[in-house]
Amino acid sequence: MTLFCIFYALIVFWGLISGEKPHVFTKERTLWLRAVLPFLVILGHVSLMTGIIPEDFDQTGMFAVGIFFFISGYGLELKRHKSTSIMGVRQLPQRLRSLLLPLIVPIVVYCVVLYACSEFDWQALVLSFKNYELILPFTWFVIVLAVFYVAFYTISSVVTNGYKFLITITLVVVLLSLINLMLFREHAYTNFSNLAFPAGVFYAMSEKNILDYCCGMRGRLVITACAVFLVIMLAVRYHLPNILIPIEVLLFTLLVVLLFSVIPLRSYRMVRFFSDISYEVYLCQGITFCLIGRSPDGRPLGIFLLMVFALSTIFAVFCHYLTQLVVKRLYNNK
Repeated sequence: MTLFCIFYALIVFWGLISGEKPHVFTKERTLWLRAVLPFLVILGHVSLMTGIIPEDFDQTGMFAVGIFFFISGYGLELKRHKSTSIMGVRQLPQRLRSLLLPLIVPIVVYCVVLYACSEFDWQALVLSFKNYELILPFTWFVIVLAVFYVAFYTISSVVTNGYKFLITITLVVVLLSLINLMLFREHAYTNFSNLAFPAGVFYAMSEKNILDYCCGMRGRLVITACAVFLVIMLAVRYHLPNILIPIEVLLFTLLVVLLFSVIPLRSYRMVRFFSDISYEVYLCQGITFCLIGRSPDGRPLGIFLLMVFALSTIFAVFCHYLTQLVVKRLYNNK
């Protein structure tokens, strides 16, 4: 991860040298993040499962998930701010449907793969819920995000003032994380990235002021200092106590997003394609590991990684477009 941050900092310096002005965190710019992040999560999981990839990558997933949470909080706050009416629990079902509906096809495919590999077990599927999964491996992310959605829409229907809302959602996220830690202590990693969600809300509220400041010479020096600090922080993170991990992920996320504003980007079809299937790539990695195993087993590591990335992408494309087809037919029949 430190190597990734060094490369990231170099791109930032290139943007600063070329005179790039800070950009708003638009949907078009987030396409790049959405396209790349799932593969960083997979890389982190492979590192943890195999122990072959350098230790520098074994915590990549929690940082990538932090950025995902940030994007969700940022997008919801923008929608809340621009809405002419109060966002409330009536709009929650639609948001949850967009989160949970894409799970159906990957779950079916996963069960078929389990059956084909003679590993299908009803008891194991039921046990997955106790293991903080929605049948598919690594779907704790979906559970946590669904809880945050419920909190966001519930609070927004009661608290309308911007910064009061920010304070309230932050306190609620912290409280929910503590409850989650007490109930599922063996799954403490599900709390590491949570503070990035209210950070996205904060950034959406303050983005104009932040970017206006960054346009000046002093602001550009601050961005340079942030890029250096990002690399240093990741380089020394193994010496920090685990209790500071949520703060570390929070700082990492804010730094990455701030630095992202000065990176020159262009829109490409390939980036948009991978952004469209980003969620499914994350969901389908469990299917891939079930099919080819969680370690290279004598295969070269590069070949194994290529297989994991390729198969996860293929399954994601299939699940994404099949889900779209089913949803389109359902809505057309109404």
